[in-house]
Amino acid sequence: MSINSSTKNIIAISILSIVGSIFVFKYGDRLISNISILFLIVAIYVFCYVSFVVFLRRFDFSQFPWLGDQRFLFAAFGILIFGAIVIVTITTDASRVTRYSAIIEWLERLLAGQFPWGSQTQFNPSGLPILFIMALPFYYLGNLGYLEVIGIVLFFVALFQFYPQPRDRWLPIFSLILLPPFYYELLVRSELFFNTLLVISIIALSERFLNTNKLNFRFFVLAILFGFGLSTRTIMGLVYAGYYAYKFRDHIWQGILFSGITLIFFGFTILPFITWNGPVFLSEGPFSVQMGYLPTGITVIFISIATVIGWQTTNIKMSLFYSGFLLFFIVVVAFSPSVIHLGADKAILKDGFDITYFIFCIPFLLLSIENQQSVDGSEKTG
Repeated sequence: MSINSSTKNIIAISILSIVGSIFVFKYGDRLISNISILFLIVAIYVFCYVSFVVFLRRFDFSQFPWLGDQRFLFAAFGILIFGAIVIVTITTDASRVTRYSAIIEWLERLLAGQFPWGSQTQFNPSGLPILFIMALPFYYLGNLGYLEVIGIVLFFVALFQFYPQPRDRWLPIFSLILLPPFYYELLVRSELFFNTLLVISIIALSERFLNTNKLNFRFFVLAILFGFGLSTRTIMGLVYAGYYAYKFRDHIWQGILFSGITLIFFGFTILPFITWNGPVFLSEGPFSVQMGYLPTGITVIFISIATVIGWQTTNIKMSLFYSGFLLFFIVVVAFSPSVIHLGADKAILKDGFDITYFIFCIPFLLLSIENQQSVDGSEKTG
């Protein structure tokens, strides 16, 4: 599967607009009872989002030197962080999404010496141990919404790795703040954006420090970090399959060793819970919850596809894009049974499916899009 940079950008922007439109449709329904008007608003949103991002792609930021000033970029970053802190501090979670409550329940049960997964829980958490452990400091602060603030910080850290030119960073920033799911995550205290950016940040560290031909200290530390990242949600294994194939295709044995270390330390994070209550963990824990959304066979197919595509990928921007692309379509596949049984409108409006899982693809696609000038330059040098 080989596409050029321009096609990649068009597909990424299109998927981002589709994800945004799903949230506009679902939550717009609570304000607008007329379905025809709602569809019109969704269509207007898609048109405006695509048009504006395409305009930004073609906009020559180099004509305005101040846009390349790091101080201006950090000022914008500070405003966005401050706004996010205000949102999660002064608003209350009044949504029907139980992800926030699931984290609270998991931590409270663990701290009370009770097994945190299984049918005896009210919300049946689907996350893995490291995700909950990372939420613990914010649990003590009394507001898990600050996890999403950390997610925004990680997004800006990733920008500095994947966009060396300061002026190129404005495109993904504006593309993010125009997406309703971004504000949704803050309002409902979800952690999907943070979860995904955590994994992307580990990939960014890998891009900066990992030499695939050297078995040095950094090699082993990064393999361990990837293991911890996998112990947030198993869907991140799809991302790893593509990235490892891309990163290690010229050093297969090092890739096998790196993957082995990742899996070993992933195993260490879940081993205490297996020894605590193995039958419940395996039959009613996070793996069984996630298989309820997607059968194991389909997951294996997607991981195989990710590996094949990653093997043929030639740069990190394409690797990020394919991760976002596959994450989007694996959620579409999981979404399909609800659409078949209820119809697309009821599946979305009547909570037939948790549409928040579409958020997984957003950071990958945002960090894969490029200005037209950058694409033209890379194609000339390529």
